Amino acid sequence: MESERAHPESSTKIILIVLGIVGGLFLLCAGALVVCIVAITTLGQNANGTFDFVSTKVSSGGGSSSTAAGSVEERVIETIADYFDLRQEQVRPTRTLRELAALAGDDLDLVELTIALEDKFAIKIADEEAKKWKTVGDVIDSIYRGLPKGSPRQSTAKQKEPKKP
Repeated sequence: MESERAHPESSTKIILIVLGIVGGLFLLCAGALVVCIVAITTLGQNANGTFDFVSTKVSSGGGSSSTAAGSVEERVIETIADYFDLRQEQVRPTRTLRELAALAGDDLDLVELTIALEDKFAIKIADEEAKKWKTVGDVIDSIYRGLPKGSPRQSTAKQKEPKKP
């Protein structure tokens, strides 16, 4: 009879041990999830508090790029304003890059601006192309030319170009 009583106690201990292990694994996974969420939200924010990787995924998924990511012109102006640490209202297509550099009290480093735009639009900009930039409008036109043919963003660019007779 004593062996019958010992058996239920040992199975209870085993059940408690298994539950403890499962509970510990659950807490470990939950903690890892919290760490991942904090890392993504902290490291993924740009200077405006938005998430570039989210807008990039939305805009590359097809459809109109003006829905979530904004037009190419808006995105170029946003990138240039961030680069020079200016308000977006100060960056107009007719402004020269030298004027913007003077407003920011910063020397224009064309290489850094080019890299920022390449990252934003996932394109490659030739050095010769970037050296031709004088105005914000030149940069916008260059980005339009650099977008892949047939992409939703490229078709938007074609609509904005004036028709030649």
